[in-house]
Amino acid sequence: MTMILRGLIVLLALLMLPVTAGAASKVAKDSAPPGKTRKPDGMPQEVRTFILGNVLFTLYHELGHALIHELQLPVLGREEDAVDNLASLLMVPEAGDREMADRVLAAAQGWLMSATNTDEDEELAFWDEHGLDMQRFYSVVCVLYGADPDRFGDFADEADLPDYRREACGQEYEQISTSWAKLLEPHMIADGDKRRSRVRVVHETPAPEYRKLSALLRESRLMETVAEDVRTGFVLPHELTIRAAACDEANAYFDPEDLSVTLCYELLEEFEAQITADLEEADDE
Repeated sequence: MTMILRGLIVLLALLMLPVTAGAASKVAKDSAPPGKTRKPDGMPQEVRTFILGNVLFTLYHELGHALIHELQLPVLGREEDAVDNLASLLMVPEAGDREMADRVLAAAQGWLMSATNTDEDEELAFWDEHGLDMQRFYSVVCVLYGADPDRFGDFADEADLPDYRREACGQEYEQISTSWAKLLEPHMIADGDKRRSRVRVVHETPAPEYRKLSALLRESRLMETVAEDVRTGFVLPHELTIRAAACDEANAYFDPEDLSVTLCYELLEEFEAQITADLEEADDE
């Protein structure tokens, strides 16, 4: 079963209540930080996990925009907040899924790094359609803690999430889960239904400086997995393209004109630079 369908079915089956503790609560506690092993490409495991965790969050975020547009879903509040919440929900790991646990924590860490590495004289974009990076970090923390306080309690401690905020996270998780599940349920392909949506995956040929990152993306099959989630999970009226390409900027976006989600190689490069700088700083301490 694909990741999106699994997550949504769990949400619907549990009537959108927070998951119980028990064995599931062991995921984060038993999931040690990735070791410093290296793959044949020479990339440390921490770097791979950080890049792929942030890529997956980004893909789910942009997919949220695509679903809102294609399914004409109503949105109360800021759309950017809504799709951030969807990405967080879909990355809540199942019991024993250490890989997803590491990836969602890496995605949260990405927002924290982005917030703390901002130049002191750089003006905060209070006017932007996106939340501030630190707010986006704490939104992910709250969704995870709300999903299971036992499983993600240590993470909330490390993030210094105040007690009064924690008390609201369970209700927020339930509200977010309920809202997305109810919006998407009418458009889901039921078991036994042979309909399939048209979703195309394109890996554009990278420039030499992006070949290693392009190879990592291909090897991970994250784009292909997300495409299969959509293809088998939802009835879309038009073909959707998920593309990796050079964009001349570190970005990812949904284009409603040609119905495509584009993940820029430059963004993967930025993720790599973020985690590499963080690891080097930690080694110097």
